[in-house]
Amino acid sequence: MDLLLWRHAEAEDTAPGGDLGRALTARGRAQAERVAAWLGERLPDDAHILVSPAKRCQQTVAPLGRTTTTAAAQTSSGTGRWCPMAAMGPSRDSRCDVASNHYGAAGRAPGPGGGPEGGRR
Repeated sequence: MDLLLWRHAEAEDTAPGGDLGRALTARGRAQAERVAAWLGERLPDDAHILVSPAKRCQQTVAPLGRTTTTAAAQTSSGTGRWCPMAAMGPSRDSRCDVASNHYGAAGRAPGPGGGPEGGRR
């Protein structure tokens, strides 16, 4: 099984509806378009795409034009942050905590380096 993690594009810092309501900026929409074009050429036709319910994540994946599944708003018990692995059950939940601890308070992994963004943030 291959696993691809695609972090949302640049988003607003705040939104009236809270964190889940933050939308992409104009720059973020352009980033999403570029990455979607790059991924569209490489992603298998039968890929299952799981997307956070956050507005910025939904907007990021939209240019891909593929069928997606919106994940329930699951959170990691250790961090309280949304975590796709938590949706798979308690045994997976600890992986979210490990990733959060490894990448620090921001919970961000470094860029891929080989993708259309060149590994820059």
